[in-house]
Amino acid sequence: MFGVRKPASTIKIVDDYCLGAISEVNCLNVLKFLKFLKFLKGATLVQDLDYLLAKSDFVSLHPELTNETYEMFALEAFQKMKPTAFLINTSCGKIIRERDLVTAIREKLIVGAAIDVFEPEPSSIDNPLYGFDNVIFSPHLAGVTPEAGMAAAISAANQILQVLQGEKPPYIINPEVWNM
Repeated sequence: MFGVRKPASTIKIVDDYCLGAISEVNCLNVLKFLKFLKFLKGATLVQDLDYLLAKSDFVSLHPELTNETYEMFALEAFQKMKPTAFLINTSCGKIIRERDLVTAIREKLIVGAAIDVFEPEPSSIDNPLYGFDNVIFSPHLAGVTPEAGMAAAISAANQILQVLQGEKPPYIINPEVWNM
């Protein structure tokens, strides 16, 4: 195993929406990509994904799978990242072109990855990613923590209260239904 200590690191988060919250970012600069992460407070808004890839030390993926996000992280994206960058995927296996991730790690385009989701799931026993010592795996449970469960419950309860008070909740997924 290995450790990374980067007190002035930049994490880039690609998301469609943020249901939870990052409770502590310590010394990290958080950049968010407008198209996918709308609700994260305290982060620097940047609209250029290529810029984010070039500047980020950690890239954390959280988007839902759409035609636009399918294999959005292929070899071209890895080539734009720092060779010291670390990729984290807790969203959907199809967001990453897995064979290109293998190439990116083998050719040292990025320093490593943390993978919580695979394509296909479950991953085959002969997945070449298992051969790297700089790839961390989890069984699609990375976000299942007591804190995440509590945050989700509190967020849901607050949004229910907002709706009952006639207020539009901030994390509504389908806002077009609000005015029906």
